[in-house]
Amino acid sequence: MALTYGFYDSLSGDRTYNAAQMSSLFDGIITDGIFQSVGSALQITGMAGTMNVSVGSGRAWFNHTWTYNDSTMTLTVSASETVLNRIDSLVLEVNTDVGTRANSIHIVKGTPGSSPVAPTMIDTSTQHQYRLADIYVAAGSTQITSGDITNFIGTANTPFITGVIESIDVATLLAQYQYNFDAWFANLVDQLDGVQVTNLQNQINTLDGEMAKTFNYKIVPSITSNNLVFSLKHMDGGDASSIKPIYFRIGETRHSLTGALTFTKNAGTNWLNMGSAEFATCEVDLFVYAIEETGGGAGLRFGYSRIPYATTMADFVNSATSEKYILGDFTAFNTTDKVENIGRFRAALSGGAGYTWSIPNQVVKNYPIFETDTLRWLPQLSCNGTMTITSPTAVVSDYSISRRKLNFSARLTGTLVTPAASQVYFTLPFSLLRTDGMAIASQLYNEAGTVGFGGAFWVTGTPHKAALIKYDFSNHTLGAGAWEPIGFYYI
Repeated sequence: MALTYGFYDSLSGDRTYNAAQMSSLFDGIITDGIFQSVGSALQITGMAGTMNVSVGSGRAWFNHTWTYNDSTMTLTVSASETVLNRIDSLVLEVNTDVGTRANSIHIVKGTPGSSPVAPTMIDTSTQHQYRLADIYVAAGSTQITSGDITNFIGTANTPFITGVIESIDVATLLAQYQYNFDAWFANLVDQLDGVQVTNLQNQINTLDGEMAKTFNYKIVPSITSNNLVFSLKHMDGGDASSIKPIYFRIGETRHSLTGALTFTKNAGTNWLNMGSAEFATCEVDLFVYAIEETGGGAGLRFGYSRIPYATTMADFVNSATSEKYILGDFTAFNTTDKVENIGRFRAALSGGAGYTWSIPNQVVKNYPIFETDTLRWLPQLSCNGTMTITSPTAVVSDYSISRRKLNFSARLTGTLVTPAASQVYFTLPFSLLRTDGMAIASQLYNEAGTVGFGGAFWVTGTPHKAALIKYDFSNHTLGAGAWEPIGFYYI
Protein backbone atom coordinates (compact mmCIF):
# COMPACT_ATOMS: atom_id res chain seq x y z
CA MET A 1 0.00 0.00 0.00
CA ALA A 2 1.24 3.47 -0.78
CA LEU A 3 -0.02 7.02 -0.61
CA THR A 4 -0.09 8.76 -3.99
CA TYR A 5 -0.90 12.34 -4.74
CA GLY A 6 -0.55 14.99 -7.43
CA PHE A 7 -0.04 17.16 -9.25
CA TYR A 8 3.04 19.32 -8.52
CA ASP A 9 5.48 21.12 -10.75
CA SER A 10 8.60 19.09 -11.49
CA LEU A 11 12.00 20.45 -10.47
CA SER A 12 14.83 18.72 -12.26
CA GLY A 13 12.54 15.70 -12.91
CA ASP A 14 11.63 15.04 -9.26
CA ARG A 15 7.88 14.94 -9.95
CA THR A 16 6.85 12.68 -12.88
CA TYR A 17 3.49 11.01 -13.53
CA ASN A 18 2.44 8.16 -15.83
CA ALA A 19 -0.74 7.80 -17.93
CA ALA A 20 -2.54 5.76 -15.25
CA GLN A 21 -1.92 8.45 -12.66
CA MET A 22 -3.14 11.14 -15.03
CA SER A 23 -6.29 9.16 -15.79
CA SER A 24 -6.95 8.52 -12.09
CA LEU A 25 -7.98 12.16 -11.91
CA PHE A 26 -11.36 10.99 -13.30
CA ASP A 27 -11.86 8.13 -10.79
CA GLY A 28 -15.10 8.75 -8.95
CA ILE A 29 -16.13 11.33 -11.56
CA ILE A 30 -16.59 9.16 -14.71
CA THR A 31 -17.47 5.47 -14.55
CA ASP A 32 -16.67 2.92 -17.26
CA GLY A 33 -19.11 2.88 -20.15
CA ILE A 34 -20.31 4.48 -23.39
CA PHE A 35 -21.19 8.19 -23.43
CA GLN A 36 -24.89 8.26 -24.30
CA SER A 37 -24.85 11.87 -25.53
CA VAL A 38 -21.77 11.71 -27.79
CA GLY A 39 -22.41 11.00 -31.49
CA SER A 40 -24.63 7.94 -31.96
CA ALA A 41 -23.19 6.17 -28.88
CA LEU A 42 -21.30 3.68 -31.10
CA GLN A 43 -24.60 2.37 -32.52
CA ILE A 44 -24.04 -0.90 -34.42
CA THR A 45 -26.10 -1.82 -37.49
CA GLY A 46 -25.96 -4.34 -40.32
CA MET A 47 -25.30 -3.20 -43.89
CA ALA A 48 -27.89 -4.93 -46.08
CA GLY A 49 -26.54 -7.03 -48.92
CA THR A 50 -23.03 -7.27 -47.45
CA MET A 51 -21.10 -9.05 -44.71
CA ASN A 52 -20.28 -5.66 -43.18
CA VAL A 53 -21.48 -3.91 -40.02
CA SER A 54 -21.18 -0.22 -39.23
CA VAL A 55 -20.17 1.29 -35.89
CA GLY A 56 -21.47 4.81 -35.38
CA SER A 57 -19.56 7.72 -33.89
CA GLY A 58 -19.19 7.94 -30.13
CA ARG A 59 -16.91 8.05 -27.11
CA ALA A 60 -16.15 5.43 -24.44
CA TRP A 61 -14.21 5.33 -21.16
CA PHE A 62 -12.77 2.00 -19.95
CA ASN A 63 -9.81 1.09 -17.79
CA HIS A 64 -8.67 4.70 -17.27
CA THR A 65 -8.51 5.23 -21.08
CA TRP A 66 -10.74 7.02 -23.54
CA THR A 67 -11.74 5.87 -27.01
CA TYR A 68 -13.26 8.26 -29.56
CA ASN A 69 -14.70 7.30 -32.96
CA ASP A 70 -15.45 10.50 -34.92
CA SER A 71 -17.17 8.93 -37.94
CA THR A 72 -18.92 5.75 -39.05
CA MET A 73 -16.55 2.75 -39.00
CA THR A 74 -17.13 -0.24 -41.30
CA LEU A 75 -16.03 -3.70 -40.15
CA THR A 76 -16.23 -6.90 -42.22
CA VAL A 77 -17.53 -10.13 -40.72
CA SER A 78 -15.63 -13.26 -41.77
CA ALA A 79 -17.37 -15.39 -44.41
CA SER A 80 -20.08 -17.72 -43.10
CA GLU A 81 -19.49 -21.44 -42.67
CA THR A 82 -20.92 -23.93 -45.16
CA VAL A 83 -22.82 -26.08 -42.65
CA LEU A 84 -22.55 -24.69 -39.11
CA ASN A 85 -23.74 -21.44 -37.57
CA ARG A 86 -21.46 -19.06 -35.67
CA ILE A 87 -21.63 -16.16 -33.22
CA ASP A 88 -18.98 -13.44 -33.54
CA SER A 89 -18.52 -10.61 -31.04
CA LEU A 90 -17.83 -6.96 -31.83
CA VAL A 91 -15.65 -5.66 -28.99
CA LEU A 92 -13.89 -2.59 -27.70
CA GLU A 93 -10.43 -3.69 -26.53
CA VAL A 94 -8.07 -1.89 -24.15
CA ASN A 95 -4.51 -3.24 -24.37
CA THR A 96 -2.00 -1.71 -21.95
CA ASP A 97 0.81 -4.10 -22.83
CA VAL A 98 4.08 -2.20 -23.32
CA GLY A 99 4.36 -3.40 -26.92
CA THR A 100 0.80 -2.31 -27.81
CA ARG A 101 -0.58 0.50 -25.63
CA ALA A 102 -3.67 1.01 -27.81
CA ASN A 103 -7.44 0.73 -27.87
CA SER A 104 -9.34 -0.82 -30.78
CA ILE A 105 -12.81 -1.79 -31.99
CA HIS A 106 -12.82 -5.08 -33.88
CA ILE A 107 -14.63 -8.38 -34.41
CA VAL A 108 -13.68 -11.54 -32.51
CA LYS A 109 -14.62 -14.60 -34.60
CA GLY A 110 -16.61 -17.29 -32.76
CA THR A 111 -16.37 -21.06 -33.01
CA PRO A 112 -18.85 -22.69 -35.49
CA GLY A 113 -21.31 -25.17 -34.04
CA SER A 114 -24.84 -26.52 -34.26
CA SER A 115 -25.61 -24.51 -31.09
CA PRO A 116 -22.93 -21.82 -31.24
CA VAL A 117 -21.97 -19.62 -28.30
CA ALA A 118 -20.34 -16.21 -28.29
CA PRO A 119 -16.56 -15.94 -27.73
CA THR A 120 -15.28 -15.47 -24.17
CA MET A 121 -13.99 -11.96 -23.54
CA ILE A 122 -10.29 -11.60 -22.64
CA ASP A 123 -9.76 -10.00 -19.23
CA THR A 124 -6.13 -10.02 -18.05
CA SER A 125 -3.93 -7.53 -16.27
CA THR A 126 -2.97 -5.86 -19.58
CA GLN A 127 -5.76 -6.80 -22.02
CA HIS A 128 -9.47 -6.17 -21.51
CA GLN A 129 -12.29 -6.77 -24.00
CA TYR A 130 -15.76 -5.24 -23.66
CA ARG A 131 -18.60 -6.78 -25.65
CA LEU A 132 -20.48 -4.17 -27.71
CA ALA A 133 -22.59 -6.64 -29.72
CA ASP A 134 -22.90 -10.26 -30.79
CA ILE A 135 -23.36 -11.05 -34.49
CA TYR A 136 -25.20 -14.23 -35.53
CA VAL A 137 -23.63 -15.64 -38.72
CA ALA A 138 -25.98 -18.26 -40.14
CA ALA A 139 -24.50 -21.06 -42.25
CA GLY A 140 -24.41 -20.06 -45.90
CA SER A 141 -25.46 -16.46 -45.24
CA THR A 142 -24.10 -13.73 -47.50
CA GLN A 143 -25.24 -10.67 -45.60
CA ILE A 144 -25.55 -9.31 -42.07
CA THR A 145 -28.80 -7.54 -41.23
CA SER A 146 -29.66 -5.61 -38.08
CA GLY A 147 -31.80 -8.59 -37.05
CA ASP A 148 -28.62 -10.68 -36.77
CA ILE A 149 -27.10 -8.28 -34.22
CA THR A 150 -27.64 -8.44 -30.45
CA ASN A 151 -26.63 -5.11 -28.97
CA PHE A 152 -25.01 -4.92 -25.50
CA ILE A 153 -24.38 -1.18 -25.36
CA GLY A 154 -26.43 0.14 -22.46
CA THR A 155 -26.37 -3.15 -20.50
CA ALA A 156 -24.43 -4.09 -17.38
CA ASN A 157 -21.15 -4.88 -19.17
CA THR A 158 -21.11 -1.73 -21.30
CA PRO A 159 -23.52 0.75 -19.64
CA PHE A 160 -24.35 4.23 -20.82
CA ILE A 161 -22.58 7.16 -19.22
CA THR A 162 -25.33 9.79 -19.07
CA GLY A 163 -23.30 12.48 -17.29
CA VAL A 164 -20.49 13.13 -14.85
CA ILE A 165 -20.41 10.46 -12.11
CA GLU A 166 -23.56 8.88 -13.50
CA SER A 167 -23.93 5.80 -15.72
CA ILE A 168 -27.06 3.81 -16.37
CA ASP A 169 -27.73 0.13 -16.98
CA VAL A 170 -30.79 -0.19 -19.24
CA ALA A 171 -31.68 -3.48 -17.55
CA THR A 172 -32.01 -1.63 -14.23
CA LEU A 173 -34.14 1.04 -15.88
CA LEU A 174 -36.45 -1.60 -17.37
CA ALA A 175 -36.76 -3.23 -13.96
CA GLN A 176 -37.85 0.13 -12.55
CA TYR A 177 -40.47 0.46 -15.32
CA GLN A 178 -41.73 -3.05 -14.58
CA TYR A 179 -42.01 -2.25 -10.86
CA ASN A 180 -44.02 0.90 -11.59
CA PHE A 181 -46.31 -1.00 -13.97
CA ASP A 182 -46.89 -3.81 -11.47
CA ALA A 183 -47.79 -1.25 -8.80
CA TRP A 184 -50.22 0.49 -11.19
CA PHE A 185 -51.81 -2.78 -12.26
CA ALA A 186 -52.19 -3.96 -8.65
CA ASN A 187 -53.99 -0.70 -7.86
CA LEU A 188 -56.24 -1.20 -10.91
CA VAL A 189 -57.15 -4.71 -9.74
CA ASP A 190 -58.10 -3.30 -6.33
CA GLN A 191 -60.63 -1.05 -8.10
CA LEU A 192 -62.22 -3.85 -10.14
CA ASP A 193 -64.56 -6.54 -8.93
CA GLY A 194 -63.86 -10.24 -9.43
CA VAL A 195 -65.96 -10.59 -12.60
CA GLN A 196 -64.29 -7.63 -14.29
CA VAL A 197 -60.82 -8.95 -13.42
CA THR A 198 -61.70 -12.39 -14.79
CA ASN A 199 -63.08 -10.94 -18.04
CA LEU A 200 -60.01 -8.74 -18.47
CA GLN A 201 -57.67 -11.69 -17.92
CA ASN A 202 -59.65 -13.84 -20.35
CA GLN A 203 -59.36 -11.16 -23.02
CA ILE A 204 -55.62 -10.89 -22.41
CA ASN A 205 -55.27 -14.67 -22.62
CA THR A 206 -57.29 -14.75 -25.86
CA LEU A 207 -55.17 -11.99 -27.38
CA ASP A 208 -51.98 -13.80 -26.35
CA GLY A 209 -53.31 -17.00 -27.92
CA GLU A 210 -54.24 -15.29 -31.18
CA MET A 211 -50.88 -13.54 -31.39
CA ALA A 212 -49.11 -16.86 -30.78
CA LYS A 213 -50.88 -18.28 -33.85
CA THR A 214 -49.45 -15.54 -36.09
CA PHE A 215 -46.05 -16.26 -37.65
CA ASN A 216 -46.14 -19.69 -35.98
CA TYR A 217 -45.48 -21.42 -39.30
CA LYS A 218 -42.48 -22.97 -41.01
CA ILE A 219 -41.85 -22.91 -44.75
CA VAL A 220 -40.46 -26.34 -45.62
CA PRO A 221 -39.19 -26.90 -49.18
CA SER A 222 -37.70 -30.27 -50.16
CA ILE A 223 -36.72 -32.29 -53.22
CA THR A 224 -38.26 -35.63 -54.19
CA SER A 225 -37.18 -37.30 -57.47
CA ASN A 226 -35.94 -33.94 -58.83
CA ASN A 227 -39.32 -32.35 -58.09
CA LEU A 228 -39.83 -29.41 -55.71
CA VAL A 229 -42.16 -30.20 -52.81
CA PHE A 230 -43.50 -27.17 -50.92
CA SER A 231 -44.97 -27.64 -47.45
CA LEU A 232 -46.23 -25.24 -44.82
CA LYS A 233 -45.95 -26.58 -41.30
CA HIS A 234 -46.76 -25.49 -37.79
CA MET A 235 -43.67 -24.14 -36.06
CA ASP A 236 -43.49 -27.39 -34.04
CA GLY A 237 -42.83 -29.24 -37.31
CA GLY A 238 -46.26 -30.87 -37.57
CA ASP A 239 -49.22 -30.06 -39.78
CA ALA A 240 -51.69 -27.32 -38.87
CA SER A 241 -54.96 -28.58 -37.39
CA SER A 242 -58.15 -27.36 -35.79
CA ILE A 243 -56.46 -27.34 -32.38
CA LYS A 244 -53.30 -25.61 -33.64
CA PRO A 245 -54.40 -23.41 -36.54
CA ILE A 246 -52.14 -20.95 -38.34
CA TYR A 247 -53.68 -17.55 -39.05
CA PHE A 248 -52.89 -15.33 -42.04
CA ARG A 249 -54.21 -11.81 -42.54
CA ILE A 250 -54.75 -10.95 -46.20
CA GLY A 251 -55.95 -7.40 -46.66
CA GLU A 252 -58.58 -6.86 -43.97
CA THR A 253 -59.55 -10.52 -43.68
CA ARG A 254 -58.12 -13.16 -41.38
CA HIS A 255 -57.85 -16.71 -42.73
CA SER A 256 -56.89 -19.89 -40.91
CA LEU A 257 -55.00 -22.97 -42.06
CA THR A 258 -56.30 -26.02 -40.18
CA GLY A 259 -54.88 -28.92 -42.15
CA ALA A 260 -51.84 -30.23 -43.99
CA LEU A 261 -50.55 -28.01 -46.82
CA THR A 262 -48.26 -29.59 -49.43
CA PHE A 263 -48.00 -29.28 -53.19
CA THR A 264 -45.39 -30.37 -55.76
CA LYS A 265 -44.02 -28.76 -58.91
CA ASN A 266 -42.46 -31.37 -61.14
CA ALA A 267 -39.22 -31.14 -63.06
CA GLY A 268 -39.30 -30.81 -66.85
CA THR A 269 -40.56 -27.21 -67.16
CA ASN A 270 -38.55 -24.00 -67.28
CA TRP A 271 -40.46 -22.69 -64.27
CA LEU A 272 -40.07 -18.93 -63.70
CA ASN A 273 -37.33 -18.86 -66.38
CA MET A 274 -34.99 -20.33 -63.75
CA GLY A 275 -33.63 -22.86 -66.25
CA SER A 276 -32.57 -20.24 -68.78
CA ALA A 277 -28.94 -19.64 -69.77
CA GLU A 278 -28.87 -16.73 -67.31
CA PHE A 279 -30.02 -18.78 -64.30
CA ALA A 280 -29.56 -22.52 -64.85
CA THR A 281 -28.21 -24.06 -61.60
CA CYS A 282 -28.04 -20.58 -59.96
CA GLU A 283 -29.75 -20.24 -56.60
CA VAL A 284 -32.86 -18.03 -56.71
CA ASP A 285 -34.82 -16.52 -53.82
CA LEU A 286 -38.53 -17.39 -54.05
CA PHE A 287 -41.11 -15.34 -52.16
CA VAL A 288 -44.04 -17.17 -50.57
CA TYR A 289 -47.56 -15.71 -50.71
CA ALA A 290 -50.82 -16.43 -48.93
CA ILE A 291 -53.61 -16.01 -51.50
CA GLU A 292 -57.25 -15.06 -50.90
CA GLU A 293 -58.76 -16.94 -53.84
CA THR A 294 -62.30 -15.95 -54.81
CA GLY A 295 -62.77 -18.11 -57.92
CA GLY A 296 -64.09 -21.65 -58.20
CA GLY A 297 -61.81 -22.97 -55.45
CA ALA A 298 -62.44 -20.03 -53.13
CA GLY A 299 -60.45 -20.02 -49.91
CA LEU A 300 -56.93 -19.77 -48.55
CA ARG A 301 -54.25 -20.77 -51.08
CA PHE A 302 -50.49 -20.49 -51.27
CA GLY A 303 -47.84 -19.92 -53.93
CA TYR A 304 -44.30 -18.70 -54.53
CA SER A 305 -42.73 -16.37 -57.07
CA ARG A 306 -39.49 -14.51 -57.87
CA ILE A 307 -41.08 -11.07 -57.29
CA PRO A 308 -41.40 -9.73 -53.71
CA TYR A 309 -43.80 -6.81 -54.21
CA ALA A 310 -47.13 -8.39 -55.27
CA THR A 311 -50.39 -7.30 -53.59
CA THR A 312 -52.90 -8.94 -55.97
CA MET A 313 -52.79 -11.78 -58.47
CA ALA A 314 -52.70 -9.14 -61.24
CA ASP A 315 -49.07 -8.45 -60.34
CA PHE A 316 -48.08 -11.89 -61.65
CA VAL A 317 -47.81 -13.00 -65.28
CA ASN A 318 -49.93 -16.05 -66.13
CA SER A 319 -47.21 -17.96 -67.99
CA ALA A 320 -45.29 -20.76 -66.28
CA THR A 321 -41.95 -19.79 -67.85
CA SER A 322 -42.25 -16.09 -67.01
CA GLU A 323 -39.98 -14.69 -64.31
CA LYS A 324 -43.13 -13.07 -62.83
CA TYR A 325 -45.24 -16.23 -62.71
CA ILE A 326 -46.49 -17.64 -59.40
CA LEU A 327 -46.50 -21.41 -58.70
CA GLY A 328 -49.11 -22.57 -56.21
CA ASP A 329 -52.07 -24.72 -55.23
CA PHE A 330 -54.70 -22.25 -56.51
CA THR A 331 -57.28 -23.47 -59.04
CA ALA A 332 -59.42 -20.58 -60.36
CA PHE A 333 -58.17 -17.22 -59.19
CA ASN A 334 -59.34 -13.75 -60.19
CA THR A 335 -56.80 -11.03 -60.97
CA THR A 336 -58.27 -8.94 -58.13
CA ASP A 337 -57.58 -11.65 -55.54
CA LYS A 338 -55.41 -10.27 -52.76
CA VAL A 339 -52.08 -11.81 -51.80
CA GLU A 340 -49.79 -11.36 -48.80
CA ASN A 341 -46.02 -11.94 -48.68
CA ILE A 342 -45.27 -14.35 -45.79
CA GLY A 343 -41.67 -15.44 -46.30
CA ARG A 344 -38.95 -16.68 -48.61
CA PHE A 345 -36.93 -19.78 -49.51
CA ARG A 346 -34.17 -20.61 -51.99
CA ALA A 347 -33.98 -23.17 -54.80
CA ALA A 348 -32.35 -23.79 -58.18
CA LEU A 349 -33.42 -25.28 -61.52
CA SER A 350 -31.10 -26.95 -64.01
CA GLY A 351 -31.02 -26.05 -67.70
CA GLY A 352 -31.76 -28.22 -70.69
CA ALA A 353 -34.75 -30.45 -71.24
CA GLY A 354 -34.49 -31.96 -67.74
CA TYR A 355 -35.11 -28.75 -65.76
CA THR A 356 -34.56 -30.55 -62.47
CA TRP A 357 -35.08 -28.86 -59.10
CA SER A 358 -32.45 -28.69 -56.35
CA ILE A 359 -31.87 -26.91 -53.03
CA PRO A 360 -28.08 -26.39 -52.80
CA ASN A 361 -28.41 -24.41 -49.54
CA GLN A 362 -31.41 -24.41 -47.24
CA VAL A 363 -32.14 -20.69 -46.71
CA VAL A 364 -35.64 -19.96 -45.36
CA LYS A 365 -37.23 -16.82 -43.87
CA ASN A 366 -40.48 -17.48 -42.00
CA TYR A 367 -41.76 -13.91 -41.98
CA PRO A 368 -42.71 -11.26 -44.56
CA ILE A 369 -39.58 -10.15 -46.41
CA PHE A 370 -39.32 -7.99 -49.52
CA GLU A 371 -35.71 -8.31 -50.61
CA THR A 372 -33.38 -11.02 -51.84
CA ASP A 373 -29.90 -11.75 -50.63
CA THR A 374 -27.07 -10.94 -53.05
CA LEU A 375 -27.40 -13.61 -55.76
CA ARG A 376 -25.62 -14.54 -59.00
CA TRP A 377 -26.79 -14.64 -62.59
CA LEU A 378 -24.94 -15.66 -65.78
CA PRO A 379 -25.08 -12.76 -68.26
CA GLN A 380 -24.75 -13.80 -71.90
CA LEU A 381 -22.43 -11.62 -74.04
CA SER A 382 -22.86 -10.60 -77.69
CA CYS A 383 -22.15 -7.61 -79.98
CA ASN A 384 -23.87 -5.36 -82.48
CA GLY A 385 -23.17 -5.46 -86.17
CA THR A 386 -20.98 -8.40 -87.19
CA MET A 387 -18.40 -7.99 -84.43
CA THR A 388 -18.12 -11.14 -82.33
CA ILE A 389 -16.80 -11.95 -78.88
CA THR A 390 -14.90 -15.12 -78.03
CA SER A 391 -14.28 -16.67 -74.59
CA PRO A 392 -17.05 -14.58 -72.98
CA THR A 393 -16.82 -14.90 -69.19
CA ALA A 394 -18.74 -13.44 -66.25
CA VAL A 395 -16.01 -13.23 -63.61
CA VAL A 396 -18.42 -11.50 -61.23
CA SER A 397 -22.16 -11.04 -61.81
CA ASP A 398 -24.20 -10.20 -58.71
CA TYR A 399 -27.67 -8.78 -58.24
CA SER A 400 -30.18 -8.14 -55.47
CA ILE A 401 -33.85 -7.13 -55.49
CA SER A 402 -35.59 -4.88 -52.96
CA ARG A 403 -39.30 -4.63 -53.76
CA ARG A 404 -39.18 -3.28 -57.36
CA LYS A 405 -35.57 -2.06 -57.40
CA LEU A 406 -32.82 -4.30 -58.77
CA ASN A 407 -29.14 -3.49 -58.14
CA PHE A 408 -26.44 -5.23 -60.15
CA SER A 409 -22.69 -5.25 -60.69
CA ALA A 410 -20.48 -7.39 -62.91
CA ARG A 411 -17.02 -7.93 -64.33
CA LEU A 412 -17.24 -9.30 -67.86
CA THR A 413 -14.34 -10.39 -70.06
CA GLY A 414 -13.82 -11.66 -73.60
CA THR A 415 -11.95 -11.10 -76.85
CA LEU A 416 -13.50 -8.85 -79.51
CA VAL A 417 -13.04 -10.02 -83.10
CA THR A 418 -13.14 -7.88 -86.28
CA PRO A 419 -14.93 -5.96 -87.65
CA ALA A 420 -15.07 -3.40 -84.84
CA ALA A 421 -18.43 -2.10 -83.61
CA SER A 422 -19.68 0.24 -80.90
CA GLN A 423 -21.75 -2.01 -78.61
CA VAL A 424 -21.12 -5.06 -76.44
CA TYR A 425 -24.33 -6.58 -75.08
CA PHE A 426 -24.98 -8.45 -71.83
CA THR A 427 -28.29 -9.95 -70.77
CA LEU A 428 -29.92 -8.66 -67.57
CA PRO A 429 -31.06 -10.70 -64.56
CA PHE A 430 -34.68 -9.46 -64.82
CA SER A 431 -36.84 -7.65 -67.37
CA LEU A 432 -37.05 -3.88 -66.98
CA LEU A 433 -40.24 -2.20 -65.83
CA ARG A 434 -39.47 0.66 -68.22
CA THR A 435 -38.02 0.09 -71.68
CA ASP A 436 -37.58 3.64 -72.90
CA GLY A 437 -33.85 3.37 -73.65
CA MET A 438 -32.74 5.15 -70.47
CA ALA A 439 -29.21 4.54 -69.15
CA ILE A 440 -29.15 1.88 -66.45
CA ALA A 441 -25.45 1.64 -65.61
CA SER A 442 -22.02 3.19 -65.72
CA GLN A 443 -18.93 1.15 -66.50
CA LEU A 444 -15.17 1.07 -66.54
CA TYR A 445 -13.46 -0.80 -69.35
CA ASN A 446 -10.03 -2.05 -70.27
CA GLU A 447 -9.70 -2.91 -73.96
CA ALA A 448 -6.30 -4.10 -75.21
CA GLY A 449 -4.65 -2.13 -72.41
CA THR A 450 -6.69 1.05 -72.96
CA VAL A 451 -8.71 2.04 -69.86
CA GLY A 452 -11.74 4.30 -70.10
CA PHE A 453 -15.21 5.17 -68.85
CA GLY A 454 -18.55 4.52 -70.45
CA GLY A 455 -22.16 3.65 -69.84
CA ALA A 456 -24.87 1.13 -70.59
CA PHE A 457 -28.42 1.49 -71.86
CA TRP A 458 -31.30 -0.86 -72.52
CA VAL A 459 -31.74 -2.22 -76.03
CA THR A 460 -34.46 -4.28 -77.69
CA GLY A 461 -34.20 -8.02 -77.15
CA THR A 462 -35.53 -11.05 -75.34
CA PRO A 463 -34.34 -11.43 -72.70
CA HIS A 464 -33.75 -7.77 -71.97
CA LYS A 465 -30.14 -6.74 -72.35
CA ALA A 466 -27.91 -3.70 -72.01
CA ALA A 467 -25.40 -2.26 -74.46
CA LEU A 468 -21.95 -1.33 -73.15
CA ILE A 469 -20.65 1.77 -74.91
CA LYS A 470 -17.70 4.14 -74.67
CA TYR A 471 -18.35 7.68 -73.44
CA ASP A 472 -17.89 9.03 -77.00
CA PHE A 473 -19.85 6.21 -78.72
CA SER A 474 -16.74 5.18 -80.68
CA ASN A 475 -16.03 1.60 -81.69
CA HIS A 476 -14.65 -0.82 -79.14
CA THR A 477 -10.98 -1.76 -79.43
CA LEU A 478 -10.49 -5.25 -80.82
CA GLY A 479 -8.68 -7.87 -78.72
CA ALA A 480 -8.93 -8.87 -75.08
CA GLY A 481 -11.29 -6.69 -73.07
CA ALA A 482 -12.86 -6.34 -69.63
CA TRP A 483 -15.98 -4.36 -68.72
CA GLU A 484 -17.31 -3.59 -65.22
CA PRO A 485 -20.89 -2.26 -65.33
CA ILE A 486 -22.68 -1.26 -62.12
CA GLY A 487 -26.19 0.15 -61.88
CA PHE A 488 -29.83 -0.38 -61.00
CA TYR A 489 -33.27 -0.39 -62.57
CA TYR A 490 -36.88 -1.20 -61.68
CA ILE A 491 -38.60 -4.47 -62.48
